[in-house]
Amino acid sequence: MNIYQELKFDNIESLLENAYPVLSAVLAKQHWHELIQDYFAKHNASRPEFYHLPLEFLDFLKNERNNQTDPEYLYELAHYEWTELALDYAEVEIPQQGIDRHGDLLHGHVVISPLAWLLQYHYPVHRIGVDYQPTETPQKPTYLIVYRDRDENIGFTLVNELTALLLNLIQQNPAQTTYSILTDMIKQLKMTDAATIIDGAKATLKNLRQQDIILGTRKIRNS
Repeated sequence: MNIYQELKFDNIESLLENAYPVLSAVLAKQHWHELIQDYFAKHNASRPEFYHLPLEFLDFLKNERNNQTDPEYLYELAHYEWTELALDYAEVEIPQQGIDRHGDLLHGHVVISPLAWLLQYHYPVHRIGVDYQPTETPQKPTYLIVYRDRDENIGFTLVNELTALLLNLIQQNPAQTTYSILTDMIKQLKMTDAATIIDGAKATLKNLRQQDIILGTRKIRNS
């Protein structure tokens, strides 16, 4: 039984190390080993299949892990790595019908890919690694879009707070054009130089379309 238990533990540790390569690399070897032991001892997995293991581990970090020696960015880094994995295996296709890939991004109704996830973190998780491990929480949050493109490649792009706000508003207000959303946003935030902001937003949206984060605009059906 001891041999079986040790083999099972080794398999789980190996699977989690492959799922969370950055997290396992930034922690000292003994710290990582203790973390897996804690998961192994405490967590009662509701999804026992091996391919659900990374999500079970993420649940453990969020709800059960409580250790003062862990870096504060531990959960956020794990979530970021899990997101890349989840998108890679997501059984979702980029829609092809009803979308004009070359539509007017300002005066049309923008369609955001279901495989583009806008995420907000306290820490710059995309930069964390062996050579960079922040010890203090930055004053400003980090906004990232993690996505899977039409060629099945996983990528991420860093966006600023205004772009994150605009994309959220586009998703929440599908009946409004981007220009209408932008003008409302400019008024509410009492921003100056509206023309520069709109031009900047247009350029940003074009760049996001090149990455398949924005798919185009919704086609208008003729009545």
